[in-house]
Amino acid sequence: MAKKEPGSTPLKDYKHELFCRHYANTLSVIDSYELAGFTRDGPNAHRLFKKKPIQDRIAWYMREQMARLDISVEKTLKHLAAIAYSNPLEMLHFTETNVGFKGFYGVGNRTHGFFQAVEFVR
Repeated sequence: MAKKEPGSTPLKDYKHELFCRHYANTLSVIDSYELAGFTRDGPNAHRLFKKKPIQDRIAWYMREQMARLDISVEKTLKHLAAIAYSNPLEMLHFTETNVGFKGFYGVGNRTHGFFQAVEFVR
């Protein structure tokens, strides 16, 4: 029988399970502790956070989110490298009255939002 992945089984204590879910979404120990139904308390929240079963469950939730969103370290580094080593002028299309975004190989239109916030001055 195949061994289960650490953290893949829901925790027996429902509040602990909620804490892990909230932490995977908020990355805030104290907020997650309160959202799980505990009284807001920093020291107790951090004590819970440090427990091995809690760490395993949070790591499992985060791996699941990354897989669902199709995020990986390799993809992120590839996109950052494409941006860092690109010539910004090659991404733009200039006309007499307008500047448009063409995109560039390796990143695609997801970078378009960045250029919406950039003001071009002649």
